Amino acid sequence: MTYTREIQTIKTKELLAANKKAAKDKGAMTLSEEIVNALDPTGTHVIRPAMVYAGTDGTMRCEVICKVQDTEYPKLAYVDFTARDFAKLTPMMLPPRMEGEDNGN
Repeated sequence: MTYTREIQTIKTKELLAANKKAAKDKGAMTLSEEIVNALDPTGTHVIRPAMVYAGTDGTMRCEVICKVQDTEYPKLAYVDFTARDFAKLTPMMLPPRMEGEDNGN
């Protein structure tokens, strides 16, 4: 398996902590109350940077595909992370490349 730093995973507990941290920053994107209440308490969520914007901490607006309770369909949300906090997340495992597959170069 290979890993990518572009796509990360985050557990619900850590996502809620990051959301709480972002809420302290005026103007930061955070999860809606609806999504917070719907999150699967034991879920793993997929996260990737949507944009990086100026700031001393290298704030990143991240797209989060949220695992919610009682449905197989995820919800999409955005949360702001510092570059340092994003780097601490778990890289998502990607399957090995298939022989002859275009590697994007």
